[in-house]
Amino acid sequence: MHRNFLFDLDQTLLDFHASEYKALEIVLKENNLSFSDEIYSAFKEYNKSLWLELEKGMITRNELFAKRFDYVIKKSGGDPALFDLLKINDDFIRTMSQNGVLMDGALSFVRKVKIEIPDASIYIASNGATINAKGRLASTGLDKYIDGLFISEDMGVAKPAAEFFDIILDKVGEDKDSFIMIGDSLTSDMLGAKKASLTSVWFMPTGDVEEAIKEYDIDYCADSFDELFEILNGNELLFYNEYENFYKMTGKSKAFEKFCREAFGQDFSQDGFSDINQINRILKYIPKGEDVHILDVGCGNGKMLGYLQDKTGAYIHGFDYSESAIDTAKKLFQTKADFKQGKIGETDYPAEQFDLVVSMDSMYFAPDMEKFVLQIMRWLKKDGVLFVGYQEGDVMPKTDNEKTTVLARALDNCGIQYEVEDITSETYELLKKKRDAALLYQKDFEKEGNKDWLDLLLLQTDCVTEGYDSFAQKMARYIYVVRKN
Repeated sequence: MHRNFLFDLDQTLLDFHASEYKALEIVLKENNLSFSDEIYSAFKEYNKSLWLELEKGMITRNELFAKRFDYVIKKSGGDPALFDLLKINDDFIRTMSQNGVLMDGALSFVRKVKIEIPDASIYIASNGATINAKGRLASTGLDKYIDGLFISEDMGVAKPAAEFFDIILDKVGEDKDSFIMIGDSLTSDMLGAKKASLTSVWFMPTGDVEEAIKEYDIDYCADSFDELFEILNGNELLFYNEYENFYKMTGKSKAFEKFCREAFGQDFSQDGFSDINQINRILKYIPKGEDVHILDVGCGNGKMLGYLQDKTGAYIHGFDYSESAIDTAKKLFQTKADFKQGKIGETDYPAEQFDLVVSMDSMYFAPDMEKFVLQIMRWLKKDGVLFVGYQEGDVMPKTDNEKTTVLARALDNCGIQYEVEDITSETYELLKKKRDAALLYQKDFEKEGNKDWLDLLLLQTDCVTEGYDSFAQKMARYIYVVRKN
């Protein structure tokens, strides 16, 4: 299985063109030269042609740097002879390094890779200037998730040369079969992977895709970070292996049980963002009566449902794709309970069976959100309620607000009204508590041989080591409530 991921940087993880545009504007204006969209477009095209010449070994790096600013200074109405071209180039690179721009969803993606793919290592394999790459990685926060940098300037050789990749394989010291190259460039990334006999993923493919796949022996194509994750994970079911191992661990670990009680106020074998305060919000939507039925989508080992049953006496139903979780649920809860292994999109129930359907951090697994929402509405009785805990910035990318999430758009498109509560600040405090609890029981985890799970908990909560304002720019949490009329 692939576990060493070589990522091209520009137009794969970082928006090179956005940084380039800003840096060129600043540098030209600082030197009293004109700047416009037309000048940038001309620079961009000429710069691209120079990089192709560099990849073919036709020019040196310094020749590239000098030529591109000789060209753009002329375009800006200046005389190149009056300028130190390499100094202007250095200023340009320095300015770019201070103005990194993420590709949409890149930060959530790399964080998910590190958390959810066992033993994953992320390396940057990029042509370019080292100071530029390091600066932009740091300014965007990506550097926290990178295990190593391989930049052509330091290596003395550039993609697509096989030697570039030979150096990486030698330094990392693992089998070639464990590596996979991900990038947007055919002539640099895909050709390089072909020359080095590495598995390749063409990210955001354009043009004649079928012809390019044949010419460059491309193994995979990905049009989004979601597709890319599925390829890298090597498993059709999102996080399946991780959750199987997780629920096996929770069945044995006393340290994790103590951690849950300290962090969440109750041991539901939680792996996420739901504490007892969020679960107690559900209670008011459970009607009184002898024939009340609750369904939990992605029920795990059923402990949350068991808590709701203790409080209300309701019948509890749940499904989850984890065999280990469902086996545990069936053993723990045998009265007025029904659990089955199944996936969203494939599991079904009779119409109008449930008074309440709960989904705490499981809607993300729906292959078709609108279709699944309509299916849930069919399962609900008249006046039944759908209660959803929904996190952004983790599995799902962060959007503008509670009205722009994938779930909100699906509900709107289906003509379904909903109520929503923003609990981002509450979640920030919860994650701080979660981190403190992990540290509190650090020795217990280590004694059990569960240090890997401790490290994962700390990685999951790394986002709260910064202030709330920074956290809220990257993450959000909402409670959605839908009532069936």
